[in-house]
Amino acid sequence: MEMGMWNMLGDYLAGSGWTTALTDAGIATSGKADSLLSSSHLTRTRHAHQLTCLALHSLQQQAFSQVQTDSFEIWRKDMIKKYPTFQYWDTVLSMEILTFIRAHREKNFPLYMETLEAIVGFFSLSTTTIMQDRFLSTFET
Repeated sequence: MEMGMWNMLGDYLAGSGWTTALTDAGIATSGKADSLLSSSHLTRTRHAHQLTCLALHSLQQQAFSQVQTDSFEIWRKDMIKKYPTFQYWDTVLSMEILTFIRAHREKNFPLYMETLEAIVGFFSLSTTTIMQDRFLSTFET
């Protein structure tokens, strides 16, 4: 299940420069960074995505602190409308990755299901709605 989510995210990140950023930051070698797209090593992949979320969140907070507005959400929505690159990376951040990891670590099945339901829409990037329904129905009791 988790491997499927990382593979889906790897498909989304392919060609984005993500592997180059990981290599430039010294997080992974070029070969290992490329292998993260296909999730060939689960723990390493999870760690790289956690670091990515933390970096994206930090960058958003830094950029927000430099503007003259009170609402982060209004600023974020405005940035999404204006800048396709911001929208792309905000989507990566929005995929509930950290919540998924928390649910997995805590063995919290209700949170796990809630997170899967939240991210299942992103599976439509590479699959059909029928497959999404089948995916979720396998976990319903």
